[in-house]
Amino acid sequence: QAFEFGCTVAGASVHLVDEELDHGPMCSQEAFDIRDCKTVAEVEARGLKVEHKLLCDSLKWVLPERFAIEPLPGGRRCVRQN
Repeated sequence: QAFEFGCTVAGASVHLVDEELDHGPMCSQEAFDIRDCKTVAEVEARGLKVEHKLLCDSLKWVLPERFAIEPLPGGRRCVRQN
């Protein structure tokens, strides 16, 4: 959607899974530049690289259960704990 709307940045996020797509508590997110992308496939490939990095980083503290779920207006997020 970001590419189709002419945006210059897109974003990727990692969520804990619940019953809705991209709805569970967010663990991490990152924006990335798409100004030089010529196709949706280029945006998707760039986003996948960012998602893989975020997923690996998030798993380091989610798997050992070093997090808490914090309520937010309209949602929830994971907060890393040491």
